Amino acid sequence: MSTTPAVQGSDASGAAVDPRHVVNQLKQLRMEHTKIESKIGELELQLNEHRVVAAAMRKVEPTRTAYRLVGGVLIQRTAGEVLPAVEENAQNITKAIQTLQKQLALKTNEISDLIVKHKIRFLNEAEMAQLQQQMQQQQQSASQKPSSESPTGLLV
Repeated sequence: MSTTPAVQGSDASGAAVDPRHVVNQLKQLRMEHTKIESKIGELELQLNEHRVVAAAMRKVEPTRTAYRLVGGVLIQRTAGEVLPAVEENAQNITKAIQTLQKQLALKTNEISDLIVKHKIRFLNEAEMAQLQQQMQQQQQSASQKPSSESPTGLLV
């Protein structure tokens, strides 16, 4: 379902605001929200891979040869040397995910505050079609009236 924001012309304090500025601000916040969500998804995949590798390495002898990719270079070590590094990386990824989840919650609150502050309402497709039809009727009636009358409102 496609939605379009409808912004009223003043904020909570009663000061006039440009609806286009508010819509752009909302779009920017939503893009940032989406980027954080995708980064969390990437890190969760990496964390899962680290856990699978760590689980597999726990089953082998610590003296067994293992290879680890460090900065694009494949390094030969023993499983006993590699396992702690993999587990540490998994812990660091977990911490990064937790930090991003906090940022995501803050961004969600910021979006919600903007929606409440500017009384933003999202139009569904049916409401958008109805609004466009009303605009067309107004344009038709305005073209039939004398040109001395000018439109007084801004619709975004």
